[in-house]
Amino acid sequence: MRTPLLLLAAAAIASTASAQSIIYGLDFRMDRFYRTDTGDFVGNFATVGTNSQSIFCLDFDQTATTLWGINFDTSEYGNFDLTTGVFTALGLVSGPTGNCTGLTCATDGTWYVSEVATGSNLWVGDVTTGTFTLVGPITTGLIIDISISATGALYGNNISDDSLYSINTTTGAGTLIGPTGQSTNFAQGMDFNWADGVLYATLYTGGGTGVFATLNLTTGAATVLQSTTPLNAEMEMAVKEGSGLVSTPYCFGDGSGTICPCGNSGATGNGCANGTYPSGANLSASGTLSGVILDLTSGTPNQFALFFEGDFANAGGNGVVFGDGLRCAGGNVIRLHTEQMNGNGDATLTGTVQTNGGGGVPGQTLYYQGWYRDPQLSPCGFTFNLTNGVAITY
Repeated sequence: MRTPLLLLAAAAIASTASAQSIIYGLDFRMDRFYRTDTGDFVGNFATVGTNSQSIFCLDFDQTATTLWGINFDTSEYGNFDLTTGVFTALGLVSGPTGNCTGLTCATDGTWYVSEVATGSNLWVGDVTTGTFTLVGPITTGLIIDISISATGALYGNNISDDSLYSINTTTGAGTLIGPTGQSTNFAQGMDFNWADGVLYATLYTGGGTGVFATLNLTTGAATVLQSTTPLNAEMEMAVKEGSGLVSTPYCFGDGSGTICPCGNSGATGNGCANGTYPSGANLSASGTLSGVILDLTSGTPNQFALFFEGDFANAGGNGVVFGDGLRCAGGNVIRLHTEQMNGNGDATLTGTVQTNGGGGVPGQTLYYQGWYRDPQLSPCGFTFNLTNGVAITY
């Protein structure tokens, strides 16, 4: 029996609130590349491999798939093998003349680097090519690490005064937020989890002692989650599950209880049968919370498709008869984008959901679907069909 989508949505929201995101990082004290998570940093800490390089700059790309780094000592940039911890250097960074201390990637793929030379400076560019351009000075202190939120707010950890700073991405200027309350020394780690907007940090206080904490974006204060002293570690860290995209496909005409119009029961997989493609067109979601991309596949070649968003799941997620298919997304509907399908019947929402007039607020679940023309393939004579639905929890 099909589970009503409203229950699935509630479960998705609940799982988001308690989600544990994966963390990878380097421990410079014990020369190890490690893996753990935000739920139990110390208890789930595991050594993946050996790595003795001073790679203080560390972050995943905007898709949270590739871990990049810059070597503090050599200025080499490159990426990591997550199964072994091996760092592959691809060249020397162009731009920064001092030592690179922090690295972070924005949701649009823009990379920022903090550098310590005469004070700390901010650079912008692309770590995949190693090319950066100076933005401006941050502070006279030593910014040891930086991280950018899903909304584009950049922050830095200054170990000269043990404080959190906000950083202007246009000028580079740093503004004091407040002290962390931790007396930090040497290498530190800091990264946002885009799924919940929390800024996590591994704060090292020397002699093998330290804490895993969250940083308050209003006061700068560190809330200690765990002592990392049992690990005897001095750590840099990067959150892997940064995208926070929780998507649930639903509303399939697959013969398991939902019957498509005209008595047509779809095959396994997608929307209702359309005469030629036995399982109709499929809709899937990818990207990040701030950059959701919708992909429609196996529609009608060279015909038009319309992507739309609703704030309600029709018939508890089972959909209602509409044309040759089932309308799954309802309530307040926003038409997002019209696209001509290619020769394979595929189309993509070329911008993100947000830039096409849609998108949600934290904790909200919205429902997406694709409408497409099928005048020659229609089993019922309605000349249009629909994909399955996709529910996205923000």
